[in-house]
Amino acid sequence: TLDMRGMRFEEGETALLRFLDQSVLANLTQVDIIHGKGTGALKQLVQDV
Repeated sequence: TLDMRGMRFEEGETALLRFLDQSVLANLTQVDIIHGKGTGALKQLVQDV
């Protein structure tokens, strides 16, 4: 699970890409990502990736 609540966009982007890379290497087929509410920037980032 990646908890992105409270992260700024750039920090969230780095954390998300690292988390997804590690998840693929670990052969995970499903992950949970918590992006919170706020302005919706992190939600949009998660959807775009």
